[in-house]
Amino acid sequence: MFRFTIRDVLWLTVVVALSFGWLVDGITVRREADARITAADLENDTLHDEYVDLMNAIHDAGVRYHKQANGRYSVNILRDRSQSPPPQPGGPNQR
Repeated sequence: MFRFTIRDVLWLTVVVALSFGWLVDGITVRREADARITAADLENDTLHDEYVDLMNAIHDAGVRYHKQANGRYSVNILRDRSQSPPPQPGGPNQR
């Protein structure tokens, strides 16, 4: 028959407690990571929706822009918003 001393039982208690602590910590870390990922996805979706709304408002206001080959943008502001002229490369309103 096995004989256990108090020291053996204390060591077993320490091992079980550490194992349980690591398990709980791992679960907590995974839950926090999932919550942060979900929050980041929500923020990304919200910012994308705001960007689309802003770009639509700029377009509706009659502002047209075009990225040129050199990386600069040409910007045209329409007086008559019924038609959209093609962008003019090298125009006066570059940024």
